[in-house]
Amino acid sequence: MRKFLSFILLIFLCFNLFAQDRNRKKGDMYYASFSYKNAIKKYEAVKDKDIDINRKLATAYFKIDDYKKSEEYRAKVATDPQHSDMDLYDYASILAINEKYEESEEWMNKFYQTNKHDRRAQMQQEQAGFYKVLQVDKGIFIVENLPINSDQQDFGTSYFKKDIVFSSSRPDLKKMMKKKWNWNKLPYLDIYIGKTDSTGNITALRKFKGKYFNKRLHEGPVAFNKAGDYMIFTRNNYKGKSKSGIVKLQMFSSTLKDGKWQKPKALKFNSSEYSVGHAALNAQGDTMYFTSDMPGGFGGTDLYITSKDKDGNWKTPVNLGKTINTEGNEMFPFIHPNGMLLFASNGHVGLGGLDIFLSRKKDGSFTPPENLGVPINSSHDDFALIIDDKEKTGYFSSNRPEGKGNDDIYFVKFIKPLQKKKYLKGKTWDNDSNLLADTKVYLLNEQKDTIAQTITGENGEFTFEIDPNNLYTLTGKKDTYTETLRTIDSRAEGQTLYADLLLNKSGKEISENVVSEDAISEGAISENAKYTLRIIVSDAETRQALKDANVNLKGLNEETNLKTSDEGVAVKDISFLSLNDIIEPEITVRKENYMTTIKKGKWIIDHQGEYSIHVMMDKKISISPIYFDFDKSNIRKDASKDLDKVIALMNKYPFVEIELSSHTDCRGSRQYNQKLSERRAKSSLKYIRNEVKENPQRIYGKGYGEDRLVNDCACEGTKRCKCSNEEHQLNRRTEFLIIKY
Repeated sequence: MRKFLSFILLIFLCFNLFAQDRNRKKGDMYYASFSYKNAIKKYEAVKDKDIDINRKLATAYFKIDDYKKSEEYRAKVATDPQHSDMDLYDYASILAINEKYEESEEWMNKFYQTNKHDRRAQMQQEQAGFYKVLQVDKGIFIVENLPINSDQQDFGTSYFKKDIVFSSSRPDLKKMMKKKWNWNKLPYLDIYIGKTDSTGNITALRKFKGKYFNKRLHEGPVAFNKAGDYMIFTRNNYKGKSKSGIVKLQMFSSTLKDGKWQKPKALKFNSSEYSVGHAALNAQGDTMYFTSDMPGGFGGTDLYITSKDKDGNWKTPVNLGKTINTEGNEMFPFIHPNGMLLFASNGHVGLGGLDIFLSRKKDGSFTPPENLGVPINSSHDDFALIIDDKEKTGYFSSNRPEGKGNDDIYFVKFIKPLQKKKYLKGKTWDNDSNLLADTKVYLLNEQKDTIAQTITGENGEFTFEIDPNNLYTLTGKKDTYTETLRTIDSRAEGQTLYADLLLNKSGKEISENVVSEDAISEGAISENAKYTLRIIVSDAETRQALKDANVNLKGLNEETNLKTSDEGVAVKDISFLSLNDIIEPEITVRKENYMTTIKKGKWIIDHQGEYSIHVMMDKKISISPIYFDFDKSNIRKDASKDLDKVIALMNKYPFVEIELSSHTDCRGSRQYNQKLSERRAKSSLKYIRNEVKENPQRIYGKGYGEDRLVNDCACEGTKRCKCSNEEHQLNRRTEFLIIKY
């Protein structure tokens, strides 16, 4: 009997394992075909879920907008010992979407510790707590969900003469059996057109007219020139799939002739291997911005620009660069007649999901993007903002939960002009050079009314969004400290202004200017100094004060050299200045085993007292070698990532000088290997110098052939080396040595 029971149990276990494997395989099949709801059913039936299934469940739930379930599985993945760096980022992102901002910043900090060269992580570190600023309604916009929205997808508006054109998956009553898309089980997108009334509502809705539009797969969004006789629209590639089996997006143009849209023409940079779409045209229709994941970009999808040549053909697209594009997704551009670029991004600092950003053209390039904040942006996806020529009204799209469908169209009315914003950033300190966390910082207008407030985090930082032409007052409050006031003039140049607050410990007698006791005792500065410049130097990673750092000051009355005290502070008497003077000192800080750091400050002398700046120093960096394939000198994909780090280092630190040395393994003649190593040195130098902005000749070097092997894999005379391919690989390299830092 016992043997029989054991036999039955074995059969049951085998059947159970078979069922588990079958569910996983079917789940993978559905997942690969974007049928996320079906994939979820199969994956959830697997009892012993590994990190791969949990990761796919997190993604599948995210794709169908179930953000709570996605967070549940992202948490499991991020805390799994086998998690990747991107798992940390994805978990931080879903926490932000679910408005758990403090937790999100904690996990983004963990991602930063493993990916310090990722610009998304860098910006999150620089703008910690910025979500508090974005959540404050500035009274600029009134947002309204439109009655025209369906319970499905409606998004991507564009102006067409006096009408509005957009994409929608709403049911077509004339086609009762409309085909549905695997991803969200909604019908494929079609292009619709409607009229607008005085309140911004879209009325008289109908399918966009033309025999070449609204075919069997996705169509839209659409962009038109001002005259309304030229259009660019997005649709699926009907002619085939990519090598990985995916139908990509492509763009097509059409011209209006005799009241009819002509047969669409595919743009020459369409591809079956990557997507292009979301076009935005200028008024003349000869300049276009669009979205693409084509090779050579910064991340997921980037924004590109192209213009027509003299023959009316579109030129090769140009990436808008890293000011606009991140490692995340930038999409849905719109170019306003006044030069404003509006776009959506989940890479720049925002409230979660896609946020809408504004950038302006200045001296031929775009300014750093500004997040428009609430109520335009939410913790969900907000995108495709368009604004009329007079900057009075506009439309955008969002999947925020209070909407009617999967994506909805919102009407926006501007109460105030959409002027360029500035940011006021600073830190709170006490008179012993300690950063003050949990300090209440208030921003007051000229009438001394409080218009914004925040509480500093562990690093003492605060950030406010301010108008560009006003006077403000900063005040800080904390138990056992005396309240401090500081005047800020936002007319000073620069998009970001810096002003620290110094709070004095209650009951402690101090002079009008608080400086370190070491500085006074050494005679570095007078106790009665009218104005002082305080430089605080600390380790960028540990935030510990750095003593004996050499500080060079330029741009004042004379060049000055100082040394930091035990508290990491150097103080300069600037009492030779007068009220309302503007100073722009250049501060260079050097310390052994740290990277030389240059920081420029700018202050208006608007009060008697202290002006401070915090310099964060990175430890001296070691650079990993890159490796080459046998008998090759081209830069491999894995090597390009390490070279990008070298480029970032040289662009961040203009003092850095680097010597590189390139090598081969022992196979081949010495003469040939010498030439091969020289080619490797040249290709390494070319890659880096092409991207270094200032003095690219700061990196130099040469090839050494097979003379500097890192192991015993030599081939001399008739001696045959018995090393493995992996051991030979270690010798095929370029190494980097920081000569000056």
